[in-house]
This record gives sequence, structure tokens and C-alpha cells, in this order.
Amino acid sequence: MSDFGYAALAGLGRQQARWRRFRARRRLRRSHELRLLVEGDSHERHPLEVDPPQWLRRLRPQWVVYSLAGAGHQLRTIASGRQQTVFRETVTWYRPRVVILAGGGNDLMGGGLPELLRGGDLDRDRLARRLRELEDALQDLIDIVDDNAPGAAVVLYGYDYARLGLGGARIGRWTVAGPWVEPAMAAAGIDRKRGQEIADEVLDRYHSDVLEPLAHSRPNVHYLDLRGQIPTELYGDEIHPNSRGFRLVAERMAGLIETAAAREAA
Repeated sequence: MSDFGYAALAGLGRQQARWRRFRARRRLRRSHELRLLVEGDSHERHPLEVDPPQWLRRLRPQWVVYSLAGAGHQLRTIASGRQQTVFRETVTWYRPRVVILAGGGNDLMGGGLPELLRGGDLDRDRLARRLRELEDALQDLIDIVDDNAPGAAVVLYGYDYARLGLGGARIGRWTVAGPWVEPAMAAAGIDRKRGQEIADEVLDRYHSDVLEPLAHSRPNVHYLDLRGQIPTELYGDEIHPNSRGFRLVAERMAGLIETAAAREAA
């Protein structure tokens, strides 16, 4: 199956997400339980796997989970233009107690990766600029939460490492999308061993230069560090866990959400 087939599946996923948002709106009329808003990429709305928001609905059925996430979303576009407007409007009317921000993967490991590779290696100057852009984007989104849902907690999603060699997303024998990281490395003349080292460095820099400082500098911001937490056998492709792997993510996420909500309530 081609990327066209994957796009069709992603379109079906968008229809399913609209239905879940409709159900969440109906539940709001009678629910006084925790309201959770999710924004991000395919780690929060995967067209082929049971993703963390779906697992949270199963693991914590008393929660109301409203998701704006979409496969292919870049953090820089979430924080600008129409997507930022939708995020701001949703925060304003929904008034979540906890907001999960899961972005940056496509800016660093997806379509944004080739721009960071020059001369057969990682261009660290370009990486530093990209990380500053992502920090600014997250700061802007957190400001929107603070301005329109005072007292809400924010959870930043910290990805686990890529696993080069696992290939793209598959349905049975058919690859329907990707891989993303290894072909970009190969096009830049970088072999798999060095490519894995670069991917690890990029992710570590995102954690150390962006996510950790934000969690330490803003009192309502919490940080989910997933590095080394998901076994390779629970990956569905080189950058995404499979449904069982996403369940592990959701379980870790649920504990942090409960801690963050309790701390903000206090």
C-alpha cells in the first residue's frame, strides 16, 4: 500500500477523532470528572494503533479526554496560524484541568529531519536553531493555557528513542507509511550505525535543551520522560510504539496526570 493508502487511513482516523470529540462534548454536560485536552502528533493519534488517548479512555473511563492531535502535526504549526487558533478556542471553552502537549517529533525526526543533516552528518547549528523554535512554540502554547484555563497543569510528552532498522508502519505485509528516519540518513550519506547515534543525540538534546528546562522553570509544567521505557519488541515501526507499547505510555501518563492534577488543585 502506498502513502495514499496511509492518507486514506489517516482521513478515517480524523473522522473517528471528530466522533470522539462529539462524545466528549456530550459528556461535559453531566461530568464533573477530570477534563483532559491532548494536542500533538501521531504519538497521540495513530491511524493504525490504539494510541494513548484511546487507552486513557479505557484505563480511566471517568475522565473526559478531548483530543486535537493529528498524524503529521508539527509543533511549529500547532503553535501558529489556524491550528493555534483552534487550540486557543478549545482551551477557552473546554477549560481543561490537564493539557498534554506531544509535539516536536515531526519537526526533528519526520519531515524536518533532512534540514538538520549537512555534509554527511548532523548540523548542530541548525539543530540548535530548531530547538529554540520548538521551545518558543511550547512557551506560546503554555501561555495560552495559563491565560485561558488558569490553574490547569501541562504535561510535556518526551519521546523514547527511534529504532532504526524497524522500517515503516505496516498493515500485514504491506508498508503503508515510512520509514522516515533511516531514508533521510541514507540520502545524506549516513549509514545506520551513525544514523542511530545522530537520532539519539537529537532526541537527547530535545529533552535536555527544551523539555527539562521548561518543566523546571514553570510551576504548572510537568514532563514525561519516556527514554528507554518502551522495549523494542513493543515498537510498531522505527518511531512509533505498537498498541501494547502505547498502553505502557498511557499507564505512565495516567500516573503523571493524576499527580499533576492533584498538585494544581492543592
